[in-house]
Amino acid sequence: MGSVRPPPGIEELQAWTLQDAAQLRVMRGSLFATVTGQDLVAQFTLGGVADRMVLVATELATNALVTGLPPTTVRLCRCGADFVLDVVDGDVRALPGSAAVEESGNTPLWLRMAQRFSSEVGWYATGSGRHVWARFHDDEHQDDR
Repeated sequence: MGSVRPPPGIEELQAWTLQDAAQLRVMRGSLFATVTGQDLVAQFTLGGVADRMVLVATELATNALVTGLPPTTVRLCRCGADFVLDVVDGDVRALPGSAAVEESGNTPLWLRMAQRFSSEVGWYATGSGRHVWARFHDDEHQDDR
């Protein structure tokens, strides 16, 4: 994972602003419904792209809520046939992931989860916050590419 922006041409589909961990539940359900058109509780199986996105969004948002500055915004975007999750918080000083790994020698759980369940992970900072993003191949719609 390094300081790199997500692929160009992403289009935002939905965004959730979180002030605390209590709002994660609503974000997860809404994210799943936006991607699948179905209810999260009835359909979650950890088999599809939406399931993996819910897990990664939860991990990235939780890390931002715990280590960053509020608010935390979770953006669901589309890049061609792929999805991109972009999680941003207001802390422009701290860089996620690589700095934590270099200091401790251990990869944080949220980063391991993102790397395992997505096809690409990166981060970058702007004047207004730090972004951690993950890209997901939409396996269910590969024929649409």
